[in-house]
Amino acid sequence: MNLRARAPHWAWIAAFLPFVLLAAWRVPEGPRVDEEDYAHYLLHAKALAEGRPYTDIGFIPTSLSPYGGPIARPPGLPVLLAPVVAAGGVNSPLIPLLSIALGLAFLVVAARALVVREQVLLALTVGLVSGLQPSVLHFAPEPLTDLPFGALVWGVILLCETDLPWSRGRVLALALTGAAAISLRIAGVALIPAMAAYGLLHFRTQRLRPLIPLLIWSATFWAITTLLPTADMPFTHETHGQPALTALWLGTVRAYGFGVLDAQLYPFPSDRLNLAYHLAALALLCVGAWVSLRTYWRSFVGIFTGGYIAMLFVIPVRDLRYLYPLIPVVVLLTAKGLLFCLGKLLPRHPESRRLAIVAAAAATVALFATASQWQAATPSGLAAHPDARALFDAMRPLARAPEARVLSFKPRIITLETGVAAMPIFGAAPDSVVRELCARAISHMVVGDLGIFPRETEQLRAATAAFPAAFREVYGNASFTLWRFDAERQRATDPGSCPTTRPLSSELSLSQDAGPSGP
Repeated sequence: MNLRARAPHWAWIAAFLPFVLLAAWRVPEGPRVDEEDYAHYLLHAKALAEGRPYTDIGFIPTSLSPYGGPIARPPGLPVLLAPVVAAGGVNSPLIPLLSIALGLAFLVVAARALVVREQVLLALTVGLVSGLQPSVLHFAPEPLTDLPFGALVWGVILLCETDLPWSRGRVLALALTGAAAISLRIAGVALIPAMAAYGLLHFRTQRLRPLIPLLIWSATFWAITTLLPTADMPFTHETHGQPALTALWLGTVRAYGFGVLDAQLYPFPSDRLNLAYHLAALALLCVGAWVSLRTYWRSFVGIFTGGYIAMLFVIPVRDLRYLYPLIPVVVLLTAKGLLFCLGKLLPRHPESRRLAIVAAAAATVALFATASQWQAATPSGLAAHPDARALFDAMRPLARAPEARVLSFKPRIITLETGVAAMPIFGAAPDSVVRELCARAISHMVVGDLGIFPRETEQLRAATAAFPAAFREVYGNASFTLWRFDAERQRATDPGSCPTTRPLSSELSLSQDAGPSGP
């Protein structure tokens, strides 16, 4: 299948160049203050590059924090990053370039997969619009799994949808591509029921060939979830106050509904104009979904889309980045809805002309959205915040002390920047705070959060006021205060309030829990 014969080189370049330029322009911004996942992947990559155990990343778990996330992330991205980190460190300029390249791969592979069933102009239109989604552009330079995961998922779709015979090489490529997707994000488990359903629907032609990818994908998922502590710690902040399943589903619809709007872009400077545009785009999306059902219900992309959406309603975490693999589907269905409506309004015009109108409309929306993105305010990330930088400088000498262990918001960033092992922030009564600090052998506590965790920060401040003998301020600026916690003094004052160090549980007794891993 020679796709370039069906569209000139310049058309492919023009479709994806806006994404590359805008993503590269955003490299100096760095991650936002509320982001931390990138540091987790870099810590894993650093451990691999330095020959340490994969989970030796200086993360101290606590059952009192709903913000700690998984102790370990799936290994796919850290394995990819490890050679780059080994060569240039965690601040290597190659990391954002690699991340942007993986994002570009997502868009190109998705467009190639859509060419199997759609005209190349429509596929390129989908690629153009998908690459300008605001969240995608923001996260593109960061070492995260979302865009490479999307590339691998669409790689599976391409391998399933292409009209080439199901040879042994194709089956092996399917198995490896899907396994790589699962190794990047556990959400790739949605590929397993999708392939099972696809195999049943196409049993006459495929026979048992889909069984091989199924077995390899299942083994990969079992190995990652069994051998690594990748399961999230309780996300009580996601489910608290939502005991009813209906309320949870409504929250999911609301959360991912905004993701659908993002995928359709924000081409106007006015909120009212964007609202009117999005209402029209949502109507076209519904029309496109209806007219595409007959074409796509037996296809792998259709089956996977349905299964993936069902998974989003089941898992307790709601994050717009989980929607990334479906962004091309959202854009495609919206475009097909417009194409259908043009067919009703302009029945005498050939389909090629109607398709050109759709592409021109999408390009216009993309142009205005690009201008809006170019003028958007640049956020200040935590690693670039002057008070945070000063805090990191004050904390780096602690990395030379093996007993140094700190409680802080965004603990993985603290460890990445300072080399000090860190535990995530939590909120509790003062006596519970002190008990957990003693139990986890915490030596320092950072109070300050730049407005992200105000309730928990106030509770930590209350603990320092309630136990003045145990806390001593060693550094402070306008945003942060670093406290030294003296467990021995507290134990001498009130032995019952400060238990000796204990592991959180048997499965969480990790190597990094013994102390910092170093810078």
